[in-house]
Amino acid sequence: MSEETRHGAIEPWAVQLHLHRGVGWGLYGTATAVVLALVLAGVAANLSSGELVIACVIGVVGLALTALLAYLTYSIVTPSLTATADGISGRLSRRGRVDAEWEEVTIDVDDDAPAGTIRLDIGEESVSVSGRSWVGFGGFLLLVASTPQAAARLTQPARDELSRLLHIEDR
Repeated sequence: MSEETRHGAIEPWAVQLHLHRGVGWGLYGTATAVVLALVLAGVAANLSSGELVIACVIGVVGLALTALLAYLTYSIVTPSLTATADGISGRLSRRGRVDAEWEEVTIDVDDDAPAGTIRLDIGEESVSVSGRSWVGFGGFLLLVASTPQAAARLTQPARDELSRLLHIEDR
């Protein structure tokens, strides 16, 4: 990958992919903050009235719920990929940073997902992308179809699905 892509600058022919965040990240983020505030208020109120056991229970259960909500928020906000003619880089929620050239990527159809879903196997990582769940999916399909290095990484089922999604007729 080029040095500009490795250091965060976006190349002019790059395609950004990120999850449809919609109201999800705002909803989970707000819920996280509200639950944390309620937990702290509950713990403080019970400690001031001498209810040490109840304060501990509220603290432990409440902080566990807060951690779960924070993780869900993180999982919605974090995933972002940049595809270029050189390869794919970005961040996934589970394992962190991804930086791979097209030779390290396999593009296949995700048989366990609805039609129109493409699975990217990037090294040991696997991520399913579709127009319903990822912003930039259409641009990504065009980049793959127009980049020989990326098109070479398509399996035959993925090639057929790409043709169907782009409405390309075989000649």
